[in-house]
Amino acid sequence: MMQMIRLANALEQAAAQDNWLKVRELDSQIALLLSELREASLSDGDLQRLALLRKQHASVLRRCQQRVEALRIRLENHQHQRAGRQAYSLFASEQE
Repeated sequence: MMQMIRLANALEQAAAQDNWLKVRELDSQIALLLSELREASLSDGDLQRLALLRKQHASVLRRCQQRVEALRIRLENHQHQRAGRQAYSLFASEQE
């Protein structure tokens, strides 16, 4: 099941490049693989590769959550700045 190693590496690379569409695509492939493996008997090597895939997936999930939080904060800051600019604009127009 070298596919697990390939998916783990591709997932890590896509996340490192902030290629979230590719991450989503790979996540779907991983879900499909896991559903196929549900009924399979796995060798010790397969279990180790699966553990690596699980570890990479968890790492990418954390990175994704951190990125979402950073974007949320950035958007919130932009909204606050916009509100401040609008208030300043209203104040300046009243002064004229």
